[in-house]
Amino acid sequence: MYFTNRLVCMELAFGVTPGLTGIQGPLRQAEGIALAKAAGKYRGRARTLTADQLAQARAQIAAGVPKAKIAGDLDVDRTRLYRTLAADPDSP
Repeated sequence: MYFTNRLVCMELAFGVTPGLTGIQGPLRQAEGIALAKAAGKYRGRARTLTADQLAQARAQIAAGVPKAKIAGDLDVDRTRLYRTLAADPDSP
């Protein structure tokens, strides 16, 4: 009986605690990011395409150049080009 209870306690201690830590990690990270943003130290990820590159891509699209070729010329993934064009409010 003593061995079984001790085993159950060990399973709870070593099985549940890491699970709780796995939940707390992203919460702490989000809290840290919010504090850094409030302090002006966190700007997020740098943009892959500049405004000039985006304008150049739009001009080439209007000229009928395939988007896959445009993405290759700009050295970005085709998906990134599609997403950037869709996210930008000035896209045609």
